[in-house]
Amino acid sequence: MERAVAVARKLTWVLTYGLLASITLVGLAVTLGEFGARLWWPLELISNFRVPLALVLGICAVLLFALDQQLWSALAVVLAAVNLAVVVLLFLPVEEVVVRSGRPVEILLANVLRSNPDHQAVVTLIQREEPEVAVLLEVDDGWLQDLEPLAAAYPHSISLPRDDQYGLVVLSRLPLAETVTTTVGTKQAVAVSTRLEVAGRPLRLVVGHAPMPADMRRVVERLKWAVE
Repeated sequence: MERAVAVARKLTWVLTYGLLASITLVGLAVTLGEFGARLWWPLELISNFRVPLALVLGICAVLLFALDQQLWSALAVVLAAVNLAVVVLLFLPVEEVVVRSGRPVEILLANVLRSNPDHQAVVTLIQREEPEVAVLLEVDDGWLQDLEPLAAAYPHSISLPRDDQYGLVVLSRLPLAETVTTTVGTKQAVAVSTRLEVAGRPLRLVVGHAPMPADMRRVVERLKWAVE
């Protein structure tokens, strides 16, 4: 009986260790793959899951350490740290451009989802946050109509509604100048470039909804859209 229990425990240890090590190896492959998006377009898709991957690797690190597998645990920690570092870098402080009131310029960007029926929630969000500029993606005529309560607070706007996911609206408290719009690719994805004057300093704003990289053709269109 004791031998059977010992064998069961050993088997459980081996299976657990094997599973955690396998997950860590997959995490290694995915982490390396995330940096190879320029070489092969599908790898761009997995770069959207850095935080969940870091969480899974962190759990693996703790369990592997509990199994006395320090090297595997250290590898999982390093991989988790790499993925988190890439995300954290996006939130590091940058030079702030301030309006005359002394507060930093705030730009709100939201993909509203064209089929989302709760238009009022977006209006309420903008009214509560009071950004200098609000950029809304996937806006159609219905969305545009329901955004009218914001017109008084945002007298300057660029409205390009569409019946697909490429419509957009720019709402601004500040004057907009030198506005240029362009469309790229078979989907005619829209991009807008405009200039704001903030405390006497020019601020160039470029916005748009890039095509989804579903295949190589769309990846090329996406890159062309970004360059133009």
